[in-house]
Formats: sequence, C-alpha cells, structure tokens
Amino acid sequence: MTHLPRLGRFLGLLGAVTLAGYALFRAGPHFAAPEAWPPEDFIAFWSAGRIFLAGGNPYSWAELGPVQWQAGWPVSKGPLDLYNPPWGLTFFLPFCVFNFASGRLLWLLFQLGTLFLCAEGLRRLYASRNGTSTWPILICFAYYPTLQLLAVSQTTFLVLAGIVGFLVCHRHGHEFLAGGWLAITGVKPHLAVLPMAAVTGWAVVSRRWRILWGLWAVGALLLALPALWNPAAYAHYLEAMTTRPPRTVPAVPAAWLRQLIDPDAYWLQLVPTFLGLVWVTIDAIRQPSLSSWDEKMSGLLFVTVLTAAYGWGYDLVVLLPPLVEATASLPRWPRPAAALAAAGYLAGNAAAVVMNVQHVDERYFVWLAPALLGGWIMGRWLARPQEAAPPARRPTAEGRKP
Repeated sequence: MTHLPRLGRFLGLLGAVTLAGYALFRAGPHFAAPEAWPPEDFIAFWSAGRIFLAGGNPYSWAELGPVQWQAGWPVSKGPLDLYNPPWGLTFFLPFCVFNFASGRLLWLLFQLGTLFLCAEGLRRLYASRNGTSTWPILICFAYYPTLQLLAVSQTTFLVLAGIVGFLVCHRHGHEFLAGGWLAITGVKPHLAVLPMAAVTGWAVVSRRWRILWGLWAVGALLLALPALWNPAAYAHYLEAMTTRPPRTVPAVPAAWLRQLIDPDAYWLQLVPTFLGLVWVTIDAIRQPSLSSWDEKMSGLLFVTVLTAAYGWGYDLVVLLPPLVEATASLPRWPRPAAALAAAGYLAGNAAAVVMNVQHVDERYFVWLAPALLGGWIMGRWLARPQEAAPPARRPTAEGRKP
C-alpha cells in the first residue's frame, strides 16, 4: 500500500508526457517548419545524414547545398558546413530518414528527454544526499547554454549524457558500462579528449581494466558503423578538416590566444589542450587510488572547457555536473550567500541571453566559463564542513570567587 502514491505519481507523469508528446507530434511539423523556426545547425546534421545514407560525401559543399536549400536554408548564406566526425553521424541517422521538420521535432524531443534524464542522474549523484530534489532540474533548464543548445539543435547534450552516465555507473560499480558511456563523449572530440585521457590514465595506473574494455568496445563500435556503411566517410572528413577548418573565432581562451599572436596559426589553439593533457597525465600518476569521480570530474570539466581548442556557448552544458555539485548544499547555505548566488546565476544567464538577442559575436561569450568557475569555487567554499566551536570551559573550583 505504501507504493500506491508513488505509482499514482508515475502514472500521472506518464500520462502527461504522453499527452504532451501527442500534441507535439500533431502540431510539431508546423512549429518546426523553416518558416516558423530558422533551420540553424540541425540542417547541417540532417542534410549530411541523408547524403551519408545515400553513399555520398557528407562534407562536400556541392552535395550539402542542394539538400539544405530545398529544406529552407537561405541560398545566400551558402552551404552550412558539418564539422562533426563520422562517428558522430551515427546519432543523427535515425532522424534523417524523416523530412526536415519532423526530424527536427523528434530531435528536440530526444534532446529534452536526455537532458531531463541527465538532471535526474545529477540529482541522484549530488542533491539527494542533501534532501534537495528540484535544484538540478531548475539549474539545467534555466541555464543559457541549455537554452542555446535547444534553440540551435546542437549535440553537446550527448557529451553531457556520456559524462553523467559514466559517473552514475561508476558510483554503482558498473565499470564496463561506465567506460561505454564515456565513449559517447567522443561525439565532440574537443570536449572528450581530456576526460578520456584522465580516465584512461587513472584506469591504467590503478588497473581498472573493465572501464577500459567498455571504453574501447563502445568506441570501436562507433568508429566501425560509419565505415561499414560509407567506407569513404573518414577520408572525406580528413579532407574537409585539412582544407576547410572552422573560420569563426569560438568562445574559448585558446582562440583569443591565436588572435593575439597569429590569426593564421591554427595550431596555437591546440597549445592549451596539450598543456591540459600534461596536467591530467601527472594527476593520474599522483592519485592512483582515487575511488570516486563524483567531485574529481567537476574540476576536470572546467579544465576541459577552459583549455578546449574550440567551443561555443552551448558547449558549456557539460558544466552542469559541477554546478549541481556546488549548489547541492544550497539549502544549508547562509541566506545572504544563497540569495547572492541565485542572483548572480540569474544575472549571468540574463546577460548571456541579452548578448545573444543582440547578435553579439560568439567570441565575446568567452567570459561565461570563468564566471561559472568563480561560482563553482564559491559554492565549494560555502559547502565545506564547518568546524564546531569548542565547548565553553566551566570554571573550576579554584577559579570561583568566594
């Protein structure tokens, strides 16, 4: 009988989700049409996936252009490039068999569902121990990178899913599955290289071979699927990356480093990532007995986004784990500090939204990651265990006045 209220809440939630899904299914194609919602980045994924399935070159302007223009992409802008590696195409293909509007609607539902599950996973990892139930979901969906990711239909939520899946499985001792989840982060190599290197180095030093087997097994599967369907995909990707590297200046310190020293020297953007690899290697050797990645991953993710060779505002969605970890103890903070933290979080997100609405160039969003790092450090400081005051000494018989 004690499970009946929980069962009722589950059935109510299931019914609400079902009704919302049906309503979106009926009205979605009109909502997701290019006339109502600009195509944004999903048109690059969708067109490349359709070309890939037909055996063509998903990185060719000559092949991308006609497919994108037919779906509503402005001819005046030229074809929208695809910079995701072939193994990333695996996640797009199920949505490419539909027309553009239906495929994007289903992709949006996939994004929302995955983000909700990630928020629930983070709640279980961090917030549940402090009795907090709603903060992770509020932080996840009242977060500028999440809103931008949903608006432009980007893929960084898959990296977040890989990280959260790794943390949850590792917490429960499922090391093979943890490695498999980590392999999914490879959909965005510039965000995956440091977490993969850190976990690999730690697993080798501490002999946690099951994590490596899971990482290699899922990674090999993701690498093999594109080659089996379209063997030339990797050659096409290498050609595109060497002849048409991204020309925009992303919102990462590495891009500003290149702009200050030599705008044409793209190798300069790799220097911070190389230094990050040196750091994670030394760190893995120094801490071979690490038993939990719950808190270790938070600092690693900040190092990842601050040293990444490329990155945009929506890529900061990978910082949700440290944000939830830092604010998990929010109900126990002093009220002035909690109010200041909430105001700072809302103000920072509002400033980013205003910049986006005003079409400020992406490079000027470089302040967002350092600001979040400052908030995370403050949250960790406020959450530290407070030392109990020593008990007052009672006066002795000698010290009492007659």
